[in-house]
Amino acid sequence: MRFNMPRLVIEVFQYSWYRGLRGVVIEDIPDTRAIGFNDNISSVRIYKGPGYAPGASQKALFFEDRDFKGRRLALGPGYYQSLHQFSYNFGNVISSIAVRSESRSDGPVWGGAPAVIELYSELNFGGRKTVVVRDEPQMTARFANEVRSMRIMKGPDCPPIGCRIQLYPAVDFEGEPVSVELSQRDSVYEIPDMRALPQTAVQSVGSMKIEGWTSSTEFTSVVFQDEFDGTRLHENWEWVDPREDGEWKERQGWLILRAQAGQDLRRGENFDAPRLIQPVAGDFSIETRIQVTRDSRPHGGLLVWYDDGNFLALERTADDHDFKGDVRFEQHSFRGAGLIGRSEGLRGSSHVYLRLERSGNEFRASASSNGVDWISCGSRFMSMPETVFVGLHALCPGNMSPTITRFDFFKIFARPEDRTIENPRIPTSRDSRRMRRRFTALRRLS
Repeated sequence: MRFNMPRLVIEVFQYSWYRGLRGVVIEDIPDTRAIGFNDNISSVRIYKGPGYAPGASQKALFFEDRDFKGRRLALGPGYYQSLHQFSYNFGNVISSIAVRSESRSDGPVWGGAPAVIELYSELNFGGRKTVVVRDEPQMTARFANEVRSMRIMKGPDCPPIGCRIQLYPAVDFEGEPVSVELSQRDSVYEIPDMRALPQTAVQSVGSMKIEGWTSSTEFTSVVFQDEFDGTRLHENWEWVDPREDGEWKERQGWLILRAQAGQDLRRGENFDAPRLIQPVAGDFSIETRIQVTRDSRPHGGLLVWYDDGNFLALERTADDHDFKGDVRFEQHSFRGAGLIGRSEGLRGSSHVYLRLERSGNEFRASASSNGVDWISCGSRFMSMPETVFVGLHALCPGNMSPTITRFDFFKIFARPEDRTIENPRIPTSRDSRRMRRRFTALRRLS
């Protein structure tokens, strides 16, 4: 069977901010009624597809009339939360969609996907089809049929080492997954009959995970990745537990950190929080996902650490904490501990994604409920050496009940042109003393 490598993957939504009816377009659509839309598209997300060629200036063209006629809007890869904005003024009028080479663009050009996955309800790529380009914790809401065949196409932002597709039988990445590897050599991987897989194929897909996916538009090269699906911690990790009453374990693709009452992480007060750290040099982005369940009571997140007087923490708080489940971003330095930012709108989410980026001495934090729509948790300039430690931590402040934080993965990304992040020089006690003298001088000047 012949097929075309899609140049762009276009998600269209009924309402602004990617809500309501959803459709996926990978080829020209002369009449949007064929995908269930009738002049009611209000927001779109556009990803680079496997056939994307930057030199060709490929754009998604949205037409006011059917058969690619009438007024049009040209958009490159990116996220467009509302086509009703004055700059676009194109909400609820789209009747046909095409992909063309177009020098003009009415919006920013960015975004990509490591892989484009087509799932089919029948053998040999027949029956109902759905397209996936990112992690999907709730697949059953859009594709409840059995998966009989699957096609994976490598995207332009696929990690150099390839990526792995995990298909889970239940929502929220629960149950024993079926793994499909897309190697460095593969551009297309076809499975006309899922029963041919060495594992027992899932009968219906409740959720999917693309290992190698990044939400950052600047840091896209994977330099470290741990999916916590082995029986041992990766050799890069260092386990730190000052009170020796914390606990970690890997289980079915999760890292579980337990913290007891009083285990906190606050400059000048308490450094008892259990944590996993590793050295990293230069600019970077780190990401993780925390599962939120009734019995887990998560309280923890990402950590950038130099020493006990200089660190940053981005964490999802427990529901019975003062922040009541919100994400907080804090700086701890010679000036003391200070809140940088706090998320809004993530309470009740079954998953919380956390991202922390470094560009020079600027640190930016974000949080999301789906890994696509991100909320800024603030940014801060903080003097740090070239090499710091990054990782995961869990807390249990005050007299709270013990917390259990489940991390799905941990990833470190670099810019594509800057992959010298591996094998950094580990900071020494001399570095720490030099930095403390510098902080003291800055404090006197201020």
